[in-house]
Order: sequence, then structure tokens, then C-alpha cells
Amino acid sequence: MGKKVIQILLFIFLFTNLFADETDNFTYSKVSQKDSYEVINEKFNYYLQKGIDDANSKGKGNNKKVLYKAINKYITDRNFKDSITLDIYADKNIDLINVKKEDSIYYNWNLVNGMSLGKKGTFMAGVINFNGIQIGIDKLEHMFRTGEILFRLMDRGYKMEGILNKSRFLERWFLGGNRIGASIISYGDLSANFNGIRLWNDMLKNYPDPLGREIPAYITYENDKWILKNKVDLRNYVDYSLNERINPCIFSHKSSTKKFQNNVKDLKNKGLVDTYGYEENKEIFDELIIKYGKYGKYILNNK
Repeated sequence: MGKKVIQILLFIFLFTNLFADETDNFTYSKVSQKDSYEVINEKFNYYLQKGIDDANSKGKGNNKKVLYKAINKYITDRNFKDSITLDIYADKNIDLINVKKEDSIYYNWNLVNGMSLGKKGTFMAGVINFNGIQIGIDKLEHMFRTGEILFRLMDRGYKMEGILNKSRFLERWFLGGNRIGASIISYGDLSANFNGIRLWNDMLKNYPDPLGREIPAYITYENDKWILKNKVDLRNYVDYSLNERINPCIFSHKSSTKKFQNNVKDLKNKGLVDTYGYEENKEIFDELIIKYGKYGKYILNNK
């Protein structure tokens, strides 16, 4: 990894959101939730259009940097008051389970396991049903925010394999994979990052889709302005690889690994969890392996 790229990534994550939220796809895996994908799709396209309108108001023509910056404000900035992330959390039409650490599978995580998650009273990422798949809202944030950051590296000439190695580096050292964070290395996050790269690439269709899917660009430049030519359907980027019960995390320390395994066993004994990991979700997982092909080794944990 080049020194300059490391400096850029460190700056972005040290001065924005140092540690990501964590997800619990276990404790509430059997809870029935209303499917929220249509509401979230509508919101995404609404904020995407707002960003396009802002870009057009700048009068900078088809300057892609101006376009991306305008969109980012609404899609990737969780601190901006008019952003999709805050809207999702606030919208009562979205069936959201807010998960407190003490009520989650990480209830006994302490400061030794991971400082950011070990604190009392910590809230984890809210859990939603997206097209029949339970995911944490943090996975959408990874797609929207981290995916956009990594997408920029394509313009710098990096190959996808190199970008996914950098995604792993960020997850391991800056997004929760160490004791200062939560000691959790989430393959669900890594998949969300990859699919986020695909999402941002599809905005203008700058490069061929790494999975070979052919769809027209969402945004085009016509009659001296950017237009939302085709609405985004986020179902194209969300699948079971974002569910951490099916695509399991690994942990940076043996003590955390053992504690988590015991917690999963306990939830199974209580009847709250039926399946966990590759062997118990083999049919679903094998489809993911086929779908992601050579990139699967970067984002899927079938060990």
C-alpha cells in the first residue's frame, strides 16, 4: 500500500468516524420485521436527486468532482442534518430494532475485549429487514461512505484486488478490528464496502462492474446538466453476505473468539438462533461463493 494512500485513508477515518457501529444478527434473528427496502430505496433516490440538484446549481458543467461532493453531503455524511442516515433512524415507517449492547450477543464484552464496545450503555447499529435479509444499518453506511472512499482509488489506477486489501486494512485497524475498537473483523462490512464500490461506480458507470453486471449509468449529463436517468435499486447491492450470522466475523484475539462462540452456543440453546456460519447455511453461502467468484476470498468467511 502506497504511503500517500495510507495517509489519505488515515486522515479520512481519524477525523471523521473513527470506529464503526457493530451489528447483532443473532439475538433478534427470529423477530419478524416489516420489510423496509422500498422506503430506503425511495429515500436514497430522493437524496441522490438533491445532490444532483446542488451540483447543477454550482454551474460547473459536467465536473465529476463537483457532482460527487454534492451527493456525498446527503449520502455519506452521517453528521449532516439532511442526510439519509439520520433520516433512516428517524423515520417511524422503518421497522428498526435499536440494539443496546447489554441486550445483544456482545452483552459480556468488556474493555479487554474491545474498548469501544466494552463500555456500558453502548448502542449498536440498528437492525432492519432489507428485502427479506436482516442487516444492520451500519452495512448501508459502509456501502454509502466507505464504498465511496474506496471507489476513489479506482481513479488512481488501483486494481480491485488492491482496493479490497485496503478495505481489509481499514477494517482491521480503524473500523473496529482491534482492542481500541471492538476486536471484531466483520466480513459483512468487507462485503458492504465492496458492494459500495460497485454502487458508486454504477452512478456514472466509470468502469466495468467487477461482477460483470451490465446496467446503464444511474446519472447522465444531458442538455448541460446532470440528470437522474435511472433510479437506484439498492437490492442490487444487498445480499446475505451482509448478514453476520451467515457471513461470520472473526476476532482479533483468542479470548474474544472463545467468548463469542460461547455466546452463540447459549443463544442456540435458548432457541433464539437456528443457524450460524458456512456449514449451517451452506446452500445460501455456496450461491454467494459463485456470485463473487475471485473476489469472494476478500469478503466471504466460509472457514
